[in-house]
Amino acid sequence: SLPHNFRKLAQLLSSSEFREIMQSISGNQLLEIPTLFLNRLGSNDQIGLHNDYHPQKETLRCVLYLGSTVESTVFGSFVALAFNSSPSVLDFYPPIHNSMVIFEISPFSYHLVTPNDGSVRYSIVLSYFEKRIKTTG
Repeated sequence: SLPHNFRKLAQLLSSSEFREIMQSISGNQLLEIPTLFLNRLGSNDQIGLHNDYHPQKETLRCVLYLGSTVESTVFGSFVALAFNSSPSVLDFYPPIHNSMVIFEISPFSYHLVTPNDGSVRYSIVLSYFEKRIKTTG
């Protein structure tokens, strides 16, 4: 069973009001309910360079950092990359408590998470899917 405060937070993040905010940021029409999961990054964990793009899958992702880290650190940071002939850093987001990273999932949205330090870090990840117009044929 989830703690009461986490259930309340999950309800807020899954609300139509929050979805409307995400739509205004992304410019996409998003489905009502996002996929929501809790992520744990343990000591020395990292997520290597990758791209989550797949046609007909999610189009927007939000990562809300939880925990006690209140100052900038390189450990466990989200790194957005441009990937032409070789990767180059576009932006760097440290996992500061109560901060959120929002990014579009596209063929060009390469990213990684740097190795974590000795602490455990938690985040809530929301994946939004774009509304598709059904065609009849």
